[in-house]
Amino acid sequence: MTALNILPPTELRRFVRGIQYLDLPPPEEGFVIPAQGRSTLILPEHTEYSIDGEIADRVSIQAATVLGPHDAVIVNRTSLPVRGITVDFTPLGAVELLGIPQGELVNRGVPADELLSKTWVRELVERVNEAADVHKALSAINDLLRRVPSNARPRRDTMLIGQAFAEVVSPPNAGESEVRRIAGRLGVSTRHVNREFHRHFGMGPRRYSLIRRIQKAMTLIAEGGGKDLSSLALDLGFFDYSHFSNEFKRSTLTTPREFAASLRHREYQVVAATPQVI
Repeated sequence: MTALNILPPTELRRFVRGIQYLDLPPPEEGFVIPAQGRSTLILPEHTEYSIDGEIADRVSIQAATVLGPHDAVIVNRTSLPVRGITVDFTPLGAVELLGIPQGELVNRGVPADELLSKTWVRELVERVNEAADVHKALSAINDLLRRVPSNARPRRDTMLIGQAFAEVVSPPNAGESEVRRIAGRLGVSTRHVNREFHRHFGMGPRRYSLIRRIQKAMTLIAEGGGKDLSSLALDLGFFDYSHFSNEFKRSTLTTPREFAASLRHREYQVVAATPQVI
């Protein structure tokens, strides 16, 4: 039972938040994908999934799938082990590296070869499937991410606007005053900021900030840095533990304490870009 969260090479960290390798037994209640404010490239070992949840009719898991940002929990129903690799992009990674504004993918899961070069996707899948171990699979992924077809890159002005948001908007400071501050910095209206924010991030600033805080909490708990959950709640900008727990469960279907308990029975590691062969 293994979950490896692997740091990408330095030159890719602007685009890629992390690469995760999963090897888990068949889940009794389904494999939960929490609400997330970023896009993910999924390379599953098998595709026998039945998707549950509010956005089930807009999500499919194929041999290679780009899952966009979503503000509702997704549950994969499967009787098989959950094995595969996911590439989590940074909030603007999908825009800058793949040329796909997240607003076009919100609450959707799309076959990768419908969005990207079919040749590139085919080579990615073939090299990962042929890899003898996790290390070789990661090397193949990193190599191909370094040479995504250049015609996928967005216009420079789009990148600059997105970068400005990424620099200024950080949880828990994405309220209306922060939106006004961004508008003033860019010399545009708050309406324009909200519209562009939806286009780049797939949701509004408040919802995006909340989901980022939940994601950060999950990472800290998984790494063993969230032992005092009440203090963690305050550090992340929640009113108290009860507020934190309610929002956490809404985004993940479990409470922070239940999530922490589940990790005690799972080998979860954060490792460098070149993990040991498993």
